[in-house]
Amino acid sequence: MSEAVLRRGLGAQARPILTRHPEPRNAPPPLPEIARLYYAIEALRTPDRPMVVQFVAANPGEGTTTLARGFAEMAAAERSRSVLLVECGSARDADSPAPSLVDAFEAGLPLMLASSPVAGSPNLRRASLSARKLPGLPAERLGQLVEALRRDHAVTVLDSPAATTAPEAIAISRFCDGSVLVVRAEATRGDAVEALRTGVERMGGQVIGAVLNRRRRTPRWLGG
Repeated sequence: MSEAVLRRGLGAQARPILTRHPEPRNAPPPLPEIARLYYAIEALRTPDRPMVVQFVAANPGEGTTTLARGFAEMAAAERSRSVLLVECGSARDADSPAPSLVDAFEAGLPLMLASSPVAGSPNLRRASLSARKLPGLPAERLGQLVEALRRDHAVTVLDSPAATTAPEAIAISRFCDGSVLVVRAEATRGDAVEALRTGVERMGGQVIGAVLNRRRRTPRWLGG
């Protein structure tokens, strides 16, 4: 997908945030690229309000998890309060002693019990949303869970599954301050991006930008 096609898919209101994703695929994007993404989103934040930001793609394999993790690490490095990375697209590890966020919330347990620290990043914690692939919570309760996470953490980052395989990824966008669409360069169709954006907005969410991921070159206006 080209930058021009991405802009058409997003519409006139949302500006793409472009980044390159190096090989191998599991390597994190370089710090300057993640920093650019972080500060672009930070500029949209209401001062002193904890932020909940969602990363979501139309299709699997577009790099959502890598970017969400990199963004969470950057946020943790910039904050004195904890940052939480929530894995929304996969069930909690059956061998994990910690409950999922949904299980802890429904049992009335402190949500901190459902998260664990991330090695090498003192302010960063991670948790699984559900013990199942689908959260299984009514919309009202899911919104209450997200608000509880907002109270406990300076930034909550939702690593969402692809919308084509998990429609609930779009449903949760209404409870976030903004959604970042992750788009794989030269692979994702423009109509898929437009459908994802439209779905988020119809659910009451707000698209705050997009990452054109695994791009071979950075455009000149971005400093490439």
